[in-house]
Amino acid sequence: MTGVWEHPTAAELSDAVETGTIGEALRGHLAVCVECRVRAARLERNRRPSSVPSESALGRILAADAALRPDAAAAAGGTADGAKGRAPREGELWRAGAQEALLVWVRRVWDGAVDAVPVVLDPDMADEQTLLLPPDASPLGAELGVVTSLRSHLHPDAFLSLVGELPQETVERIAEVSRAAAEGRAPDALVGPQVLDSDDQRVEYQQTIASVMAEMTPAAWARTHKPDDTRTDDAGPALYVVIDGELPARHPCRVHRSLPAAAPLPDGSMLRAVARVGYADSSVLVALLADWQAAPERDLVEAGRRLLEQEPGAGAAAICGGPPLWPATVLEWSATREAYESPGGRLAPPPPLGDPLYVIDALAKYLDLRTPSWDATEEASAVPTADLAGRTTAAAAVAVADLAAQGSRAHTPAKTQAWTALPAELPADLGELVRRVVGGSAPSDAVDWLLDGDRR
Repeated sequence: MTGVWEHPTAAELSDAVETGTIGEALRGHLAVCVECRVRAARLERNRRPSSVPSESALGRILAADAALRPDAAAAAGGTADGAKGRAPREGELWRAGAQEALLVWVRRVWDGAVDAVPVVLDPDMADEQTLLLPPDASPLGAELGVVTSLRSHLHPDAFLSLVGELPQETVERIAEVSRAAAEGRAPDALVGPQVLDSDDQRVEYQQTIASVMAEMTPAAWARTHKPDDTRTDDAGPALYVVIDGELPARHPCRVHRSLPAAAPLPDGSMLRAVARVGYADSSVLVALLADWQAAPERDLVEAGRRLLEQEPGAGAAAICGGPPLWPATVLEWSATREAYESPGGRLAPPPPLGDPLYVIDALAKYLDLRTPSWDATEEASAVPTADLAGRTTAAAAVAVADLAAQGSRAHTPAKTQAWTALPAELPADLGELVRRVVGGSAPSDAVDWLLDGDRR
């Protein structure tokens, strides 16, 4: 390339990223061209070894939020003053959120709701409706992106700490980007490149922001922050006590506290990790969502998948409801995605969730089915000491009596005659059959003996 305003070719940009040498002309162009910066950043990411996991959208948002917390901002000499206690005002930048927080710009303030627009510190994720603010126009001294397409109404109590205020000139540019999107034209402001592919990672990034914003809407906030302190997360410690106290008595497993993982649902509710249960090479993450049975199954499975992504090594998630019943169902990692069925090759959705069980029963059942080959079993010497013939005789007597009762109610004469005329000695004969097999007789010989009418 020959000038700052000339776009580099794909080969020039790729060579610069591969070799790590960026000429003055290319460096100057990248300083003013967002599109080429995004292209260069993607080339750099694709260049990394495949063994290095890519950073999740939620992780990028949480990492940006960590720098905006009042204690971190104070240590860095920032402007976050932690002005919690007063209502936000128009034009201000605030940290807002419940479990995951975002930076938001306050557009309007009403009684019981605040019209807000999310602001991100990740300009590489900007699209054509995201206004880019250079560091000199940002109260944080860092490049920001105002995501005008995700404007939403938030509960006033969701606002955590004041960060700063945007100048009037920036406010006018935000309005220009919104007007341009409504009119279907390019805005007269610096925005990101257009999203042309559904696989663009910016789509997932903005969906994650929308989920965090949905958690702060007035309806969602009122549902999860009730004045009687019956929120879902308040039951977390009680659920951990139940699991830690009862499950080890049912199964030789270990119960640990989980990482602070959480996954939002579209309705604003939050699936939160409470405990992690481990046994040999199996690991189950226990998560709490009070009314999970009322949530759409597709949304619940997606939330479970996102939760498992945050817990390395977990092979399943036990989604548990609130007290006192603690209903739970176990969602395996392999059941969180679509799969091709054999032999037809049809792409099938995730299988339906299982019926709810008491959380201890659900966990014990899952772990029992995953007993490894080296697990200790019962001593075989205990088997010959049991009175198998006596037990079989008693069980057979109950079964024969039940069969005769059914035969007495039958409408078919042949069935009534056959089922009510069973030999009285049949239970004892079945017990003798078991005794013969256990004693070493071939099963076929024992059955022949049972069917032989002249055996007595």
